[in-house]
Amino acid sequence: MFGATDNYNTEAFERLHIDFAKEAWRATNKRDERPQMACWLDRYEKVSSFQLYLDSLEATPNAGETNPPPHISLPKRPHHYGQYLQNIMDTHHCPGLTHDLKIYLNQLRRGAVGEGLGRNRLELTQLPFEKLDVYYGFKFVLEELGEDAVEGGRQNDWVRACPKTRGPNGQERFDTVVVMRTDDCEGTGLQEALAYIHWYTPLTPAPEKDHLMYQVKKMPLRNTNMAPADIIPISSIRQTCQLIPCFGAGVVPEGWRTDNVLDSCDRFFLNNWSTKYAYQTLY
Repeated sequence: MFGATDNYNTEAFERLHIDFAKEAWRATNKRDERPQMACWLDRYEKVSSFQLYLDSLEATPNAGETNPPPHISLPKRPHHYGQYLQNIMDTHHCPGLTHDLKIYLNQLRRGAVGEGLGRNRLELTQLPFEKLDVYYGFKFVLEELGEDAVEGGRQNDWVRACPKTRGPNGQERFDTVVVMRTDDCEGTGLQEALAYIHWYTPLTPAPEKDHLMYQVKKMPLRNTNMAPADIIPISSIRQTCQLIPCFGAGVVPEGWRTDNVLDSCDRFFLNNWSTKYAYQTLY
């Protein structure tokens, strides 16, 4: 009489009538059909739910793991073969790379042999290599979000760490990421590609009440006057993220630009509204 409700049409209700009335009635013996229809619908829903569970197990190789590592795709060849460590530190703005490489290798030695070098001896130790193959980015598959998984395939994410390109208008890009820190992630050996990251502070216990975004800050410099950093397996990187500078009530400094705001600003908001995936995992 009054038509369909807003944002709906009569086709939706006709489909529900077929699924929940006609199909159920056809499964009965046409006598005292209502209890039989209710029983059939109850069993139909249970079978459908169990089938969804089985499908999710088949789609996830490590279904028994909590936070399984993402599927990672590296380029076939490094973007830069055999790049000198000093050149990497200059172009990627990571003056503490050699220091953190020593710490990382010492941790692997401690895990394999049972003992590592002391701090003073470690500082005097020379690295057994002076070049590394460098990738400027990699692609990985985001974790599925249950019933909210994208139809037709899983979502991909790209992480990029590109130094400044040549030319007068050359630009650089270093993405911010969300990292999963667990014993499994930190216990990976040299069989996996590694990433060098600078840390921000952990998220605040609660989001800001006005916009429901969490705040992060730059961590204090280490005794060596360098930003806190670590070498981690790339499988512990879970997604890229967007940081919004905390502008405050004052005037925004004129020198802040896209290419330098991460270095110029000290406080940021983690944008959990940037994508649906970010909203469901960072909110």
